[in-house]
Amino acid sequence: MIPSFLENAERLCEKWRRLTTSSETTSAIEVTDGISRATLDTIGIVGFHYPFGALDNEKNSLAQAYKNLLVSTFGLPSKGKIFAQHVLGYLPVGVFSVLEKLPSRSLQGLKNVAIEGDRVAMALVKERIAAVVSGAEIGKDVLDVIVKANLSEDPQSRLSEEELSAQMRTIMVAGHETTGNTIAFLLYELGRHPEAQQRVRSEVMSVLRECAKEGKELAAKHFESMNYTVAVIKEVLRLHPVVYGPFLAPAEDDVLPLSKPIKTLDGKEISALPVGKGQVIHVSISGYNRLRDIWGEYPHDFIPERWIRPTDVNKDGSSSHFGVYANLGNFVSGAQSCLGWKFAVFELQAFVIKIVQAFEWKYPEDGPRVIRATSGVMAPVLEGQETKGKQLVLDFKQLNDLPLVD
Repeated sequence: MIPSFLENAERLCEKWRRLTTSSETTSAIEVTDGISRATLDTIGIVGFHYPFGALDNEKNSLAQAYKNLLVSTFGLPSKGKIFAQHVLGYLPVGVFSVLEKLPSRSLQGLKNVAIEGDRVAMALVKERIAAVVSGAEIGKDVLDVIVKANLSEDPQSRLSEEELSAQMRTIMVAGHETTGNTIAFLLYELGRHPEAQQRVRSEVMSVLRECAKEGKELAAKHFESMNYTVAVIKEVLRLHPVVYGPFLAPAEDDVLPLSKPIKTLDGKEISALPVGKGQVIHVSISGYNRLRDIWGEYPHDFIPERWIRPTDVNKDGSSSHFGVYANLGNFVSGAQSCLGWKFAVFELQAFVIKIVQAFEWKYPEDGPRVIRATSGVMAPVLEGQETKGKQLVLDFKQLNDLPLVD
C-alpha cells in the first residue's frame, strides 16, 4: 500500500516539475486538480487494482466528471439552493425522475458522474465476478473482498451487480475527494508557515537517509517515527476537517450525556439529551475540533507542537475520548467510523514526504483569501473566484536533489 502511495505522489511531483522552470525562480501552480487526479489514481490501484490513468491523461473522462463536482453542485449555495436541497429530502422518490430532466448545470454534473462512474464501476464488478466464478486467483483489494463476500452469501440476500457498482462509485468519491482536499489544505498551511515546512523537510530527509544507510524501503514504522510530520498532519486535520458535519442516527432510543450542563431557553439546566431511534443528529466536527475546552486557548491557530508537547494553553485533545484517530472527530467513531482512516493518514503522509523533497512553496502574500467551501466535503475556494470552483494556487520552486548520504 505505502509503495503505491509514494509512487503516485512521485508522479504528481513529476507533473509539477514540468510546470516549474528552475530552482532559481518560482512558478504559480493550481494544485487541486493534480492532487485530485493523483488520489483518484491511488484509489484505483490500491482499492481496485485498476489504473484509472487520471494523472497522465488530461482528458480522462472519469477525472473530468469528478472535477469540481461537489463544489459546483453544493458549494457556496444561495439561500434558494439551500432551501431546495432541504426540501428534496421530504419529496417522494418518484419525483426525482422528473427533476432529473430539469436543465440544471448542477444536476448535469451529477448525471455525468453517475454515467461515467457507473461505466467504470460496472466493468470492474463484472470482470471481478467472472474471475471469482472461474476460480482464477485474485488479490485482496477492496473490490476483491466485497465480491468474494457477496458471492458467498445466500443468493436471496446478495447485492446485485448494480448495487455493487453503486458501492464502488461511493468508494471512488469518498476515497479520493476527502484525501485530496486534505492534501490541498496541508500544502496551504505549510505554504503559510515556512518554518514548519522546513522542519518537516528536515525530518523527512533524516528518516530517508537512515533508510538508505540500512538499505531499507520506507515502511509504516518509518512513517510513524516522523513525529513532527505526523503532528502537522494531525493539526491540519483538526483545523480543516473535510468531512465537517456528518449526520448520524441512533439504532434505538438513547440518552446522550453532555460534557457540561447547559441552560434551556426556559432557564432549566440539563446534563443529558434524550434522542429517539432514527432521529437524525447533525454532528459538527469542525466545531468540536476547535473547542477551547479540548484544544486550549488558541484552537484556531496552526500549532503542530501541541501534539508533541501539549500544555494547558495548547492542548492535544487527550481530555476527550472521541474518534478513532488522535481524539479528532474527522473519522467519527464507533460503528460509523471511517473504515479507511489508516489508509487516508498514510496516503496524506506519503504525498507530504514526496512533495517536501521536490519543492519549496508558499502561499502568495497578496493571494486571495482561501474560503473553506462546504460542499458535502470541505474544499478550498478562492475569494472573488468562487465561480471557478475548487482551486488553490501556490508559488513553487524546485529543489535540487537532496542528498541521502551525509
